[in-house]
Amino acid sequence: MIQERVPQLRNQVTTGQVLTFRQQAAGVVKPIVPLPTSVTITELGGENWKLLRPFVLRYERDTDGSHLMSDSIFLVYGIGDTIDAAVRDYVTSLLEYYEIIAANVTDEATARQFAQIQQYLQHKT
Repeated sequence: MIQERVPQLRNQVTTGQVLTFRQQAAGVVKPIVPLPTSVTITELGGENWKLLRPFVLRYERDTDGSHLMSDSIFLVYGIGDTIDAAVRDYVTSLLEYYEIIAANVTDEATARQFAQIQQYLQHKT
């Protein structure tokens, strides 16, 4: 199962700010709740995968409270109860996407998708 092979991640979380209207009107710039805006994937640990280029995931909070991570390169996403869980789910989805494409390079469009993902990930055999 691919989830068992998901490597540990090192990521960097950046934060934004949420201010009440009163604070904004008063000119106060103190964050109430720091919200991450992105996570940069800089390394995939583990024996089977190598990250060739870091890339940024966009963070969103769903209306049900779930954390959502997505990218604009591969159009993959991950969801979880915590930010870390969403990042792990994203990586699982990305590795599954890689394996699906690698097993189905039968036309030019899929070959382009596979070439693109190979610029970021390498599967060690």
